[in-house]
Amino acid sequence: MFPVRKTQRLVLRQLRQEDAADVYHYFSTDEVTAFYDLDRFTEVQQAEDLIQFWNDRFDTRDKMGNYA
Repeated sequence: MFPVRKTQRLVLRQLRQEDAADVYHYFSTDEVTAFYDLDRFTEVQQAEDLIQFWNDRFDTRDKMGNYA
């Protein structure tokens, strides 16, 4: 299970598919993707796929063990 961290001004939680529009907004700008090994997003589906990839990686990390 993904840990949720809260402060008075911030909540850190696992990304959900409902967040795809926001993820797309950020990853559709060159200023953001310059720091990632991927091209600027052109479709919301790319954000949905990225969220799924990150969540799948988190879910399998316990099976794979911790790695650097």
